[in-house]
Amino acid sequence: MHTPGSRSPSFGNILRYSLGRIWYPLWLVPIAVVAILLPLHMHGTLELAKAISEPIEPGILASAFIIAGIRWHKLRRPFFIWLALLLAAFFYRELHFAGTATMMYIAFLVLMFAAWLQYPKLGDYLGSRLFLTLFSTTLFSYMIAVGLDKHWWKFLPGHKYQWARVEEYVEIAGHLLLLALTITVKPVENRLLSNASQD
Repeated sequence: MHTPGSRSPSFGNILRYSLGRIWYPLWLVPIAVVAILLPLHMHGTLELAKAISEPIEPGILASAFIIAGIRWHKLRRPFFIWLALLLAAFFYRELHFAGTATMMYIAFLVLMFAAWLQYPKLGDYLGSRLFLTLFSTTLFSYMIAVGLDKHWWKFLPGHKYQWARVEEYVEIAGHLLLLALTITVKPVENRLLSNASQD
């Protein structure tokens, strides 16, 4: 067991440990969303009105934020404060005011840095295979969504007029993954911290 005053492992060790615990097949989820829904949009079979999708996205994040607060209140684990701040950053981005995206990226980097500094206190959650898999799939979903919005994937058919709607579906998938993470994540024995405490 690690002690609260344990020194944080190096960033490289945390990265290698984390990448080795991700269940990568789940990354197929956002790819499947694009592969299934893009053809449906192209043929006019499926359409999600912007007036419907825009309230859904912050609503999911707000629900996750409330659940994170409830879990912190019950468990008093600092991880849920960190998670609530992360959810607040993503929620802030969904407000779509000028500069919200930039501020969200800055907040995300600050929170990742804080996670590294406080890894001895957060690592029993951050080292969970469930957390790492859902969180990495969420980030992968957002990367695809940003790419659709920025027109990175020009090899896809119908990109000139279909990307905006499919991007919203991928973002919703990412938000749902964060919600699932908030509900289901549990602490685990983190071998990285166990080894550090023995050194």
